[in-house]
Amino acid sequence: MVVAVSSEDPAQRRRAIARISRSSHRNEEWSIDGLSTIARLDADAQTRCVALRALAECSDRRAAEAMIDVLNWNDRPEGRVRQPPEVVRWDAVLGLAQLSEKGCVPADLCEAARATLLDELRHDNDRHARIAAARGLRCYAHESGVRGLIDALDDSDFAVVRQCEESLVALTGATHRCSRIAWQRWFDEHQSELFARKGETPDSRRPPYDNALEKSAYQARLWWNWLWPPAKER
Repeated sequence: MVVAVSSEDPAQRRRAIARISRSSHRNEEWSIDGLSTIARLDADAQTRCVALRALAECSDRRAAEAMIDVLNWNDRPEGRVRQPPEVVRWDAVLGLAQLSEKGCVPADLCEAARATLLDELRHDNDRHARIAAARGLRCYAHESGVRGLIDALDDSDFAVVRQCEESLVALTGATHRCSRIAWQRWFDEHQSELFARKGETPDSRRPPYDNALEKSAYQARLWWNWLWPPAKER
């Protein structure tokens, strides 16, 4: 860790962080404190990214705190967090989404995490950050998150739109094929029971088989129809 925080060579700092992240010490207090400091303050963007990726593998609350701080740098006391460029924001949002998926964001930080992801989805200029934010919001069953995901279906980048649809499916058990109008109508009609089917697979997404034998038969039919297409009706 001494090299990771004190070397003047960014490449050496990155290599030291990578060694720590692969070691059995990555969840120890001194390791997480050091990685958190690097993620917040290092002058080299790529070094901050490596530290954020290492923190995403941790289960300590300080990992989530560091990512939330990085993404809310302008609300923190001067000198506590260096302004993050796009590539750092991407890794911070992705790391926060990964921690959320693993259930490693403590209950008292969930509100801050959800609000941060929602803000990134709405306002970040980087498409990768918005995609990661939409991914992370699937972990928070909150009305504002659903609203934000529906609003983001108007995003100019279809990859963002697709991830919003997937997160809405995970939260609600419904699907409307990326249509904001259809989702808004559904939201208005189900506002009192948004999460009643959370985690369920919509009927239109269920495979046409229930077991391995039926799956094999289904795939065999597809193969047969590909080899010998049925005659078209006149």
